[in-house]
Amino acid sequence: MATSKATDKQHSKEHLAMDTPPIVSPQECVAAHQQLLVKEKTFTRSRDALAAQRRRMPWLAVWTRSTSSTDPRAG
Repeated sequence: MATSKATDKQHSKEHLAMDTPPIVSPQECVAAHQQLLVKEKTFTRSRDALAAQRRRMPWLAVWTRSTSSTDPRAG
């Protein structure tokens, strides 16, 4: 199926109209990356603290009667 140059240009314009991040200088890119790293580190520390709290939660003892014939405790 052949396409015209006008159709190709229209597709190109639609592609550019997509919501993309702005084009910035290398310095601005590094600064934005540094800001994101700060947020990521904060999130990671928060997630690690939550996981540590979860590991310190009390356990519940579960007693089950074994039904295995090879278990010497099975009466």
